[in-house]
Amino acid sequence: MQQDIKIGFLLPRSVLYPAMAFDLYDGLRYGLMSVPGPKKEPKILSSNIGVAAKQEEVYAHCEQLLLQGADVVVAYINPHTAQWLHPLFTASGRRLLVLDSGYHFPSFTTRLSHADFISLEGNLCCRAIAQKATSDGHRQFALACSFYDAGYRPSYTYTQTTEEEGAQIGFHHITPLRRADFSLDSLTTYLSAHKETALLASFCGDMAEDFFTTAA
Repeated sequence: MQQDIKIGFLLPRSVLYPAMAFDLYDGLRYGLMSVPGPKKEPKILSSNIGVAAKQEEVYAHCEQLLLQGADVVVAYINPHTAQWLHPLFTASGRRLLVLDSGYHFPSFTTRLSHADFISLEGNLCCRAIAQKATSDGHRQFALACSFYDAGYRPSYTYTQTTEEEGAQIGFHHITPLRRADFSLDSLTTYLSAHKETALLASFCGDMAEDFFTTAA
């Protein structure tokens, strides 16, 4: 590990995961310390970007880290924000390491010269699941999503993939935002009346626990 490298970290804030910034920060530190060779505490400069809703603010935080001497900036952001930030890294000659959930489709088709991505490939996983389900012979589906997941791309990926495979989604169920209002009643009613239906689901955070507990 290069001993004198400075790492900038754009830390997120999350309603579902209050400790997310701490977990990412500690994970980066311990990961760097586990690299073979002489041990030296990495120099990490951090800045909190909230939920990263305003690209101009993220850009300003990123620029500040670079002005403080960061050689590489690590950021939990989506590909759209990475593309927005990329000219800053091209101009400075530094690198951007994107931690990406994989729930957004990038709008660019060529590689960003000064950016690298570590992605959970959320959409790719949804596509693989739908393809596996249709290859097993399922043709009728119900789709269940949490309030948060329904606002991202999994529902689109599930729908597009099943249609490409000659299948269809006949029922959608989106659970309410508040955990106290969580219910699968309408989904249960539909599945009881349509026995041939297979279920596709996307639930994040504590709502995943609610889904599995209630479904059981």
